[in-house]
Amino acid sequence: MRGAAYFLFGVFGGLMAINVPELHFASDKFTLYEFINIALTLGLGIYVPFMVKKWIEDNRYIKTFIADEVKALMVKTDRIKEIMDGCNSVGIITPEDKNKINLFFHELELQIHSFFEQLKIAFPGQANAVMGELKNSYFVYKDYLTGGSLMSMDFVKIDNYFFNEHGQEFNTFIIVLKKIIQKIHKM
Repeated sequence: MRGAAYFLFGVFGGLMAINVPELHFASDKFTLYEFINIALTLGLGIYVPFMVKKWIEDNRYIKTFIADEVKALMVKTDRIKEIMDGCNSVGIITPEDKNKINLFFHELELQIHSFFEQLKIAFPGQANAVMGELKNSYFVYKDYLTGGSLMSMDFVKIDNYFFNEHGQEFNTFIIVLKKIIQKIHKM
């Protein structure tokens, strides 16, 4: 298959080389206009590809930076899951564990706000749509843990039902974060 492609490329290149017109100038002297025209043509031919490449490269670094912000949200969310996993394995949840969960949610909110500010600068047109999806998913997850029975004083043991429900809410939020990373790279 490759051999056929090389052969066709060679035939096409040979035909193009035979049919290239020769350039003739009206006189043996270059006028200032002809010199400027050739210089501008060559300059643009070199300048434009390098600028387009630079623009694409710069955009990729911005996307990577913003995607790393989302990954930091995932790390913080994993710490909440670690607390829940530890409480499930020990069999109890203490007021200190509940305070840690609340603290991590507070830190997540600060990171989400920082992410939104970065997104508004880099991609102002898409920032609100991405943030709407992120905030909705975040508040569903947060409300499940902090707005329900978990934070009451009577809640001291995580049963299997609550643990499994938390796993589902956690995974739903993580999936949204992963989708946001994909969306950022497609912007």
